[in-house]
Amino acid sequence: MNGRFVLWNAIALTGAVSLAAIGRGNWLHQVLSMGALLWIGSPLLFFAVALAIKRRRTDAMLCIAAIGFIALQLGMGMGFLGWDIRRGKDYCEALVPMLDRIHEQQGRYPLTLEAESSIPPPPPRRFGTSLINYYSTGETFTFEVNNPAEIFGGFVYRHDARYWEEWRD
Repeated sequence: MNGRFVLWNAIALTGAVSLAAIGRGNWLHQVLSMGALLWIGSPLLFFAVALAIKRRRTDAMLCIAAIGFIALQLGMGMGFLGWDIRRGKDYCEALVPMLDRIHEQQGRYPLTLEAESSIPPPPPRRFGTSLINYYSTGETFTFEVNNPAEIFGGFVYRHDARYWEEWRD
């Protein structure tokens, strides 16, 4: 392998990881990545075949690597999204016993999570976007974990059902 091939792959891998960490599999990240695969990846695949026929294998491999890194960053972004959603759900499930104790002691659930000092803050999320919502009437509570991969979608956990349901609008 020549140095140029290694350098371009290192740059592309760094870019793929960065794009995946920034986009985190949200709706816009997925749309842009799929568009890049269609509008950039398709011509690159054609050029890779043409370059391979002309026996310019290194250049052909660069084209294939670029397509691979577009797909890689999309997959990694979706992996980050799944991890973010799982962390959000785990956080909510860890709060349920605390909320039940508060209900036993005070006769009602807290109206906001911030109202109770004993409740730990949610796990940090990149770029300030909120993933977790808590709703309470005092008699009931509901957690909602948004799914940024969908415009209107997510998961809901109700105090009476005690399991996650997926929702879409």
